Amino acid sequence: MMKTRKLRFVRLHDASPLAIAIILAISLNGAPASAVDTSFNVASGDWGAGASWDTGNAPTSVDNVNVENGGTAEITSNVDGQLVSINNGTVNHTAGTLTTTQWVNVGHGTAGGTGTYNLSAGATVNQGGGNLSLGQGDGLAAHGIFNNGGTYTGLGELIVGEDSFDTGSSGELNMTGGSITAGGQFAIGKLKQGVGEVNLSGGSISSAWLAVGGAEGGQEQATGTFNLSGTGDYSTAGAVRIGQTGTGTFNMSGGTFDQNGAGEWVRVGPEGATQSGVGEFNISGTADFTTNSNITLGLSPTGSGVGNQSGGTVNAVSIVLGDTGSYNLLGGNLNLVDTVINNLRDDNPTAQPGSFNIAGGTLTLTGDKTGDIDALIDGGILVGFGSGSNVVVSLEGGNTIVTAIPEAASITLAAIGAASMLCGWRRRRRV
Repeated sequence: MMKTRKLRFVRLHDASPLAIAIILAISLNGAPASAVDTSFNVASGDWGAGASWDTGNAPTSVDNVNVENGGTAEITSNVDGQLVSINNGTVNHTAGTLTTTQWVNVGHGTAGGTGTYNLSAGATVNQGGGNLSLGQGDGLAAHGIFNNGGTYTGLGELIVGEDSFDTGSSGELNMTGGSITAGGQFAIGKLKQGVGEVNLSGGSISSAWLAVGGAEGGQEQATGTFNLSGTGDYSTAGAVRIGQTGTGTFNMSGGTFDQNGAGEWVRVGPEGATQSGVGEFNISGTADFTTNSNITLGLSPTGSGVGNQSGGTVNAVSIVLGDTGSYNLLGGNLNLVDTVINNLRDDNPTAQPGSFNIAGGTLTLTGDKTGDIDALIDGGILVGFGSGSNVVVSLEGGNTIVTAIPEAASITLAAIGAASMLCGWRRRRRV
């Protein structure tokens, strides 16, 4: 018969000093090291060199890294950090990968001053947790600049200009190439007095959703500007908010914008009865803007939402005009699956209807929407832009085409009638 052996447990206070020492050594073996705060302490130096840091060691994956002495840290190989703060200084990242597990702050108000991160082509930042924040006010005014030509990937938010302490802090993101992938929202101007500016002329940015100039959560008074041009590309499957609670401006003269999610609208200006943001949506040049949903303008009795299109192409389901919304089509192509909708709020009984002004370009609606256009013209919502202009409505190839012809144009009603024989039913409406 096999004999069993009982285990005997010894209470720690009964153990000998030697046994206690052995137990403590075993329990501590393999435990993660505690985070160390390490600060860059030279005017210019290699991030990976111990001599560049006050601890005498290069930062590891469990260290909180600070560059706030006004110096310049060079990254040329793979390096690590836990919480990275470029509060007052510069990082030139030309090669290798920076791997972090928490927040990355570029320009932070605890130190004031300006933080700059230059990420070159071929270099990479992998952020496994927290947000990337450019210019975060936290007691003192700060300015953060991120010049990106490399590859940034993060699981959290990308925030450009965040200020909850009225310090006047601001952030700036400039891209001529490279890519940014943010797992959370892309906020340009956030909280009370945050000011953010993004200049995307090349490369690509994708995020969960976009807020320019305040968003849900009461970020009143924030100011954000998104300039998209050249070959820049932005994409999201989430919501797009431009000036929801603060002041937001979206300027697009080139590149591509793709909102490819279902049921998420592009909202310009406020959308709630208690919101008073100011949003502006400006499309020109060779811009190619596409949303799988509606573009709404000024869905609130206060604030405003304005769309100005002088060129480029906008593809959407419909344009929804609120109490304080307007869309000015001066050039380019506006293609709608549905129509232009006047959407007065029930909680604002004295509101005037929004306006759609056309003085150039072409409005194309899928299918025969001539009845809808007639109603908008009769209601004074769809008008010729400027004194003496006319709105021309036609049905071509099964789609509704709306243009404008100035009163002084040399075209005659007879010419329009002749054209109807070539391209289908046409008529001219004077507004």
